[in-house]
Amino acid sequence: MGNGISGFFQIFAQPPGGLIYHLVIILILSVVISFCIIRLRQTDEKQGAIHILIGCAVLLFIQVLLIFFTHSNFSGSTQPNLILGIIERLAAALTITWFGWLFIDENKSFLFKGISIFLSIAFILFGGISISSLHLQTENLSTNVQWLFIFWEVISILLNLTGLILLISIQPTHWKLGGIFLAILTLAHFVQIFISDVQTPLMGVVRLAQLICIPGVYLLYREMDKAQALSSNAIPAAERLGVKSLVDTKPALINDLLQVSLTHKTEEKFKIIARSIALGATADMCCLIKMNPQQDIVQLVATYDLIREEYLPNASLKRDALQQIVSAWENNEPLTLSNSETLSKDGAALGEVFNYPRLGSLFAYPLSPPNQETRGGVILLSPYTNKFFGESTSQMMDAIKQPLTKVLFTADPNEKLQQELQKIWAERNAFKYEKDQLTLTINEMDATLQEKEKELKQLKARYQIEKIESVEKIERLQDQLTILENQIGRSQQDSGRLEQLEAEIRQLTTERDQLQQTLSHTTARLKEAESREGQTGPIRLSVQSRIISLDSIAANVQVDLTPELQQKNVHLDLINPNGRQLVKTDPDLIHAILRGLLDNALAVTLPDGKIQLDQQLSFETGMLVIQVTDYGEGLTREEQKSLFSGEAPVISGVGSVQALRDAIRAIRLLNGKIWLRSKKHTFTTFRVQLPVRIID
Repeated sequence: MGNGISGFFQIFAQPPGGLIYHLVIILILSVVISFCIIRLRQTDEKQGAIHILIGCAVLLFIQVLLIFFTHSNFSGSTQPNLILGIIERLAAALTITWFGWLFIDENKSFLFKGISIFLSIAFILFGGISISSLHLQTENLSTNVQWLFIFWEVISILLNLTGLILLISIQPTHWKLGGIFLAILTLAHFVQIFISDVQTPLMGVVRLAQLICIPGVYLLYREMDKAQALSSNAIPAAERLGVKSLVDTKPALINDLLQVSLTHKTEEKFKIIARSIALGATADMCCLIKMNPQQDIVQLVATYDLIREEYLPNASLKRDALQQIVSAWENNEPLTLSNSETLSKDGAALGEVFNYPRLGSLFAYPLSPPNQETRGGVILLSPYTNKFFGESTSQMMDAIKQPLTKVLFTADPNEKLQQELQKIWAERNAFKYEKDQLTLTINEMDATLQEKEKELKQLKARYQIEKIESVEKIERLQDQLTILENQIGRSQQDSGRLEQLEAEIRQLTTERDQLQQTLSHTTARLKEAESREGQTGPIRLSVQSRIISLDSIAANVQVDLTPELQQKNVHLDLINPNGRQLVKTDPDLIHAILRGLLDNALAVTLPDGKIQLDQQLSFETGMLVIQVTDYGEGLTREEQKSLFSGEAPVISGVGSVQALRDAIRAIRLLNGKIWLRSKKHTFTTFRVQLPVRIID
C-alpha cells in the first residue's frame, strides 16, 4: 500500500507529470502578473498590485531556475541525482518563504521583505554547502544524503510553522486563506519525510501540494480586486451615474501656481504649466512645444490629458510633420483648426504621437521672446468634447504670453544653483568615498601588520625550539660517533673475510661477462639469420610469462628512459588508468616493445617536446592496448608502407627503423597486432594490441 501511494506521488516528479507541474505553476503566476500589470496602468491604487506582482515574479523566477536545473545533466558531477534533490528542496524552501510573504499586508511588508531576502540568501548559501559536501564524501554517501534530505524537510516544516504563527499573530486581511495553504504545505513536507528516497530525489508530495496552493495567489488577487472595487463605490452617486456638474477649477489652478514656485526641476514645471493651461482653457488636452531651428526638430516637452488626468510621454517630430502650425508660428500668428480641418498632415502627426484616432478642434498659439523668432508654443486639443477654442481662449493666452515665454525659454537661476549644488554634493560624495576607501586600506594594512608581527613571534619561538632540538641532535650524533669509532675497531677483524668475498665477487663477475658476450654473439647470429630470410621473426607464443602489474611495466620503461629524457628535456606523458591491475604475460617482450617504440619517438622528438604513452586494458576482449604518440616529423603513406615492408634501412620521419622492427618482432612473438596513424609534420601514433591473461 505504501509503495502504491509513493508511486502515485512520484507521478509529479517524473515525465510527463513534472512538465505538467511546471507548466501549470508558470501559467498561473504569469496570468496573475499580467492582471497586476494591467491594474497598474488602469488605476491609481497601485500598492496592492505591486505587492502581489513582486511576490509572483519571485515565485516565477524560482520555477524557471528549477526547470533549468531539472533538465541539466551535471556532467562534471558523479552524483547528479543527489545534487538535483538538494536543489529541489532549496526551491521548496524559497517558495514557502515568498508564498507566505504574499499574504502579509502591503503596508507591513517592508520588514518581512528584508527577512525574506535574508532567509533566501541563507538558504542559497546552505544549499551550496550541501552540494559541495557531496563531493567530499566517499563513504556512506547514500545514508548521509538521506539524513541531509530529512534535514531540509525539517527546515521547510519549521518555516511553514513560523509563517502560520506570524499570520495568526498579525492577522492580515487574508490571513485565513494563507493559513490554510501553509498548513497544506506543512502536511506535504511531513509526509515527504517518510517516503523520501535517495534514488528518487524529487519531491512528488510537495509538488502536488504546490499545485493546490499556488492557485491561491489568483484568489488573493481577486480578493484584493474586490476590496478596491468596494472602496471605489464610495464615490458620490452623481459621479457614478455620470451626472454633469459644474467644476470649480480655481483651487486646482492655485495649487498648480504654488507647485511651480516650489519645484526646481524643469520637467516638473513644464508639466504643471501644461495642466494649469488645460484647466484655465478647459481644454481636453494641452501640449507645450519647443522648436530647435538648428536641428529642424519640434519637441513636445509636456502634454497633459485633462479628461483622463494623466501626463502623456514626451516625443519629438520633424518640422515638416507640423507644416501648417510651424508656418503660422513663423509669422507669429495663432492657428485655429476645426474638427474637420485636423484631418490634415498636422493632425495626422499629432494623432500618431498621442495615439488618438481623432483630435477634435485644434488651437496653436506661438510663443517668442521679445525681438526674437518663435521658439515654441502651446497646442490645445479637444478629442473628447469637440470644444471649439474661440476668442476667450486667445485672450487668455495673450494675457499670459510674456510670463509663460519667460518660464519656458529662460533659464531659472534657482535651477542653476540646484545643479551647482548637486555637483558639489557629487564631489563631496566622491571625496567621502575616497576617504572611506583610504580608511579601509589603512585598516587592512594594520591588520596585515598585526598578522605579520604575530607570524614573526611564532617564527622566533619556532627558532628557539629548533635551536634546542639542534643542540640535542648534535649531542646524539656525538654519542653515535663514539659508538661508531668503537665499532671500527671490531670491523678490522672482519677485513680478511671481506677481501675473500671480494675475490669471489670478481670471479663471478668475470663469468657473468663471458656469458653476456656469448649471449650477444648468439643474438647477432639470430638477427643475421632472420634478415637473410627477409622477415622480422617467427611467430610464437611466449613461454616466459609472469604475473606483473601495468604500473610495474610503465615504471620499468620510465626508469630506463629517464637519463635520455632528461638529456633532451622531453616530457613523457603517461596515461595508465588500469595501473593496479595484474596480468600474466612476458614482461621482457613487453619491455622490448615499449622500449623500441619510445626509442623511436625520443629520436624524432625535438628538445623540450612531449611524448605520450597510453596504456589501456580491455576487460571485454582480454587485450592490452598500448599507444605511443610523438609530435615529430610524421610519416606519409609511402613512408608507412616502406616501414612495414622491411626494405628501406632509413626512413624520413622515423627516428630508429631498427628499434621499430625490434618492437614489431616482439609483438609478433606475443601474437599481437600493430597499427600506425600519422600526419606529416604533425604527429605519429603506434597502436599495439596484445593478448594477456587478466588476473582477478
